[in-house]
Amino acid sequence: PGQYMPWLRLQKLAGEMRLLVALSALGIVHSGAQLWTLALLLPLWGTHQAVRYGVFRLHSGDASRALAELDSLQTILLNLHKQSNRARRELQASQEETNLLEEMTRYLTTRPDLGRALEHVLGVAQRLGHFESLAIFQIGPEGLQPVLCRGPLQGRVNNAGLLKLSEPLALAAFHSGQPQLLRQDDATRIFAGETAALAVPLAHFGVIYAGRARHFLAEKECRGLMWMASRAGPLLEGIHRHYQRDQELSQSRQHS
Repeated sequence: PGQYMPWLRLQKLAGEMRLLVALSALGIVHSGAQLWTLALLLPLWGTHQAVRYGVFRLHSGDASRALAELDSLQTILLNLHKQSNRARRELQASQEETNLLEEMTRYLTTRPDLGRALEHVLGVAQRLGHFESLAIFQIGPEGLQPVLCRGPLQGRVNNAGLLKLSEPLALAAFHSGQPQLLRQDDATRIFAGETAALAVPLAHFGVIYAGRARHFLAEKECRGLMWMASRAGPLLEGIHRHYQRDQELSQSRQHS
């Protein structure tokens, strides 16, 4: 019976690995079949072929080495299975983010009043990351001014003019037309003390700011905020123009 033990062990390992190959392949296929996830199928296929080769080598009298290789390959396959599960979770989170932004787009295209539109945009931004402060700056006759804020520094925002405070990060983002990450804190900043911060242009309407006092912003948070701003900016600009036209029409009726 002892001579059959390597064979039985190999058959058990081969069966387990074939099952993991199938589960991992199904996980990858159901994760969205994007190009980078499809690349995982190549090592899975190679692992499956290695299983077949291990069986062949056992018949050739090299059972111990075949079993050692199968142990190693089983570890690799388990890691691949974990990667496919992680990829599926990331794709699910990405889909939830996409649905959130599509919902925002649908809402803004209904042309709500500007105040409600700004509140909605900040609400979406809050769900895209763990930010302590969020603010929208709007360009106007007096330059770039904060018009809506959430967070512990709202008092500084409301009294920015009186305290002679500004937010250079928001100004840099608006004038460059590019997202700006904070590189140096300053006591004269509106959001002084928030050492992790990002400002993203909202087309020609203004800028959205997001920050917190500690920990760097994650790449996912920055990417989500930039994607949201690229959608919300033109829509806010259109809502603002519509609001201005309504005001002009109302004034002209009053003077006629």
